Amino acid sequence: MSTSNNFIVDAMNSLSELRPAFNSEADFQHALAWEIHKRNPDYKIRLEYRPPTINEKIRIDLWIIDSQNNNHAIELKYNTQKVFVRINNEDFDIVENVADDHARYDFLKDVVRIEKFAKINSNTFAYAILLTNVPTHWKDTGNRNVIDADFRIYEDRQIHGVLSWSNSASPGSTKDRESSLDIKEKYIAKWNDYSVVTSSSAGKFRYLMIKAKIPQ
Repeated sequence: MSTSNNFIVDAMNSLSELRPAFNSEADFQHALAWEIHKRNPDYKIRLEYRPPTINEKIRIDLWIIDSQNNNHAIELKYNTQKVFVRINNEDFDIVENVADDHARYDFLKDVVRIEKFAKINSNTFAYAILLTNVPTHWKDTGNRNVIDADFRIYEDRQIHGVLSWSNSASPGSTKDRESSLDIKEKYIAKWNDYSVVTSSSAGKFRYLMIKAKIPQ
């Protein structure tokens, strides 16, 4: 069974030329689904799919059945800071949508979910993708005395183990995200360039894609 994720990378590469930026996460989701469909017309693609093998009430952002009947589950996140740009006569007034630490937590929560999903679905490959123009996601600031140190995902960071907020985190900082995250396997954060829409620090988009390993 092929485990290649090249069709996703290829779609992201071509999409970066057509859609260097998006208005929202839903916009990104639909655009990526359509690009994969254009490049692979024999693939079956479903949005917000609820797998019958999962008891939890969850929906997968993109569910793809390839030409070899392999399933691919893709969870997407689009975290942005404010930037205004005009692309091909279309205005994009992109706003800050989620606090940076919350965005990292939510992405890593997706990694936990795809690990669980890959474990109970033997013919399914699962991925978590974060597309962002927030440089502190991929840059190592060197500061470890922060409340979300466990959740940092900078370049070459090893992502593994039980990840928790620091003891100094206030209830307001962790609201609705109090639980620790247990990532079973080891992953190394490798960021990919996506697009450059302005010369400002908020004008560069990059993405991180984690492919779930089956937890032992």
